[in-house]
Amino acid sequence: IGPVRLKSRIDASRLLRTPPDVIRQDGLSESDIFIIQDREESSAAWFKRFKIYKFLNLAWQNIMLRLKKGEIQQLKEEGGREERWIPKLDIEFPKRGSERQEGFAEFKRQLKKTIERDPSNTIAYLELGRFYEEEQDYRNAEQLFSEAKKIDLKDVRPYLHLSRLYKKEQKFNQAKRELQEAIKVNPQSAEALAELGNFYYYEEAKPREAEELLTRAVMLEPGNSRANTELALFYRLEADFAQSEAVLRAALQVNPNDDAIFSMLAGLYREQQDYVKEKNVLEKALKINSGNPIRYLELGRFYVNSGEPAKAEELFQKGIELFPNFSPNYLELAWLYSN
Repeated sequence: IGPVRLKSRIDASRLLRTPPDVIRQDGLSESDIFIIQDREESSAAWFKRFKIYKFLNLAWQNIMLRLKKGEIQQLKEEGGREERWIPKLDIEFPKRGSERQEGFAEFKRQLKKTIERDPSNTIAYLELGRFYEEEQDYRNAEQLFSEAKKIDLKDVRPYLHLSRLYKKEQKFNQAKRELQEAIKVNPQSAEALAELGNFYYYEEAKPREAEELLTRAVMLEPGNSRANTELALFYRLEADFAQSEAVLRAALQVNPNDDAIFSMLAGLYREQQDYVKEKNVLEKALKINSGNPIRYLELGRFYVNSGEPAKAEELFQKGIELFPNFSPNYLELAWLYSN
């Protein structure tokens, strides 16, 4: 078991890319999803895909539960102004089987009521659209995302949702057009620039165009964790390790407590087989954000790779104790025992 070696940009896209809004919760950043796949295939390929599915599924449930409890009351838009959020919902979110489907249906009804009461609530449109997208009802999802675009012409989020939806439908020209329109309505959106840069790189194999857009995103928002990690990953996949490290080190100058940046540095050092540095940055990432279950996961994996199963076991068990709903630590511990 060693670091995964990406065979092509297509492999990188398939293994590493996940819509950031799906997993941004409880301190997990969009770059954290990279960690889930960062291991050599030691069993069947489906096992990897299963871990990704379980992680995203649990993350989604966590978001919905927090909404139900009323813990999320507002979001900050890129301009910094506060936006109205979905009101507290007095329903229990089910965990499995037919009850789970009934819970989804009830939550959808609540979202529809929210839109009826407040037609300018962008988040309600986007969340309801994501429900339809999850159910592969792409027509209704597209309609809701399109309606959300009309509420605030400077808000790039509906464009990004539409672009991801079109990519799922293999409508790549439309996906690209939505990203281009997002940048047109808000040229200062680092998120839109990074997304279009990724599109050029992973879908069209245009590294120079991708580099230009990702660099612009970082220049606009030097402290944007996602823009920095995307640019660093670009250089890493291009085997320009020095430039990748330079991007990450510059990001740490802006935000020295960004554990996602340390996590990306660990992957970079692992790629270069510099395991001493890898260990150091993984320990820093865990110290900075011990409230992130992935930090236990990745340091545990390091100890598995370095032949220290007792330390790995301790970290996986600690992760399970603190975050019992995060499945990858269970899976890694089971793998450790089975081997």
